[in-house]
Amino acid sequence: MARRWMKLVTVFAMSSLALAGCGGDQPTDEESTMPLRGTMLTVGTQDYYTLGIIGEVYSQALEHAGYTVERRLTINSQSRYMDLTGRGILDLSIGYSGQLLRYWEPGTAARSADEITEKLRQVTPSLVRLMTPSTVTDQEVCVVTRQFADQWNLVTVSDLAHVTVPMVIGGNAEALSRLGADLADTTEPAAPPALLNTYGVETTFKELPGRDDQLAIQALQHGEIQIADVHRSNPLIAAENLVVLEDPDEIFSVSRIVSFATLNIDQAANDLLDRINATLTTDDLMMMNQRYLLAGTPVEVVATDWLRQHQFI
Repeated sequence: MARRWMKLVTVFAMSSLALAGCGGDQPTDEESTMPLRGTMLTVGTQDYYTLGIIGEVYSQALEHAGYTVERRLTINSQSRYMDLTGRGILDLSIGYSGQLLRYWEPGTAARSADEITEKLRQVTPSLVRLMTPSTVTDQEVCVVTRQFADQWNLVTVSDLAHVTVPMVIGGNAEALSRLGADLADTTEPAAPPALLNTYGVETTFKELPGRDDQLAIQALQHGEIQIADVHRSNPLIAAENLVVLEDPDEIFSVSRIVSFATLNIDQAANDLLDRINATLTTDDLMMMNQRYLLAGTPVEVVATDWLRQHQFI
């Protein structure tokens, strides 16, 4: 197992370099006064492989249609990404609807994909507009090892309340906020209130570096944590025979992948992106994630192959 993990982590690290090459977060002093750019478009996402793949799909399609694209697909701070989106610095900004709504409307009660999209439309900053959402959905989930699930008869998140050993849930810096707490108001070890208040589950939270799910799954496999907060679309869940715990009370919202556009996204670009969103499916996303994470296929190749398959280029 250790040799297998070293191979997976190595492949992921090499692939991440390729994704980082698509355009990092390099702020400039001119961002607040940048003029209209005509057909020069800036495409931006947070530093998460799924969003980076979608960003590359959009970027290549726009370039094929004659636009010049600047990629900023590895913005590693949520607050910076949200600031660039809200100020219209990113002509096309791609993110998860649930995460975006929680940032602009903390404590929102919206849970379904449709509810979140409608609320998000209401709180979208004035300098950008919410484009027609794709049908692609993803969701944060609680994942445990098969051995741990079998040992404690775990099927749902509520079953964790019957575990009698100390438990640690691990995730990135934003995971605790998703679980109902503000990291700024807590000190480690922190107890995610959504798990305690909704399901009676007592845990402590371990913040893991980076934005991707890989370190959480690795920590789970090594016994450093008992529960991992990850995205359902992560192909390592199936590859490593991990167990997704059902969430009957829906403390984890279902997110669509959505985009915000400035006025620089003209009608032709808008129509092109709408056609891509109408074609792209959740299964497509899963397959692209598998190629990128498990096979180590460069993100540019993954995006090009999908676009060619569906005759966009």
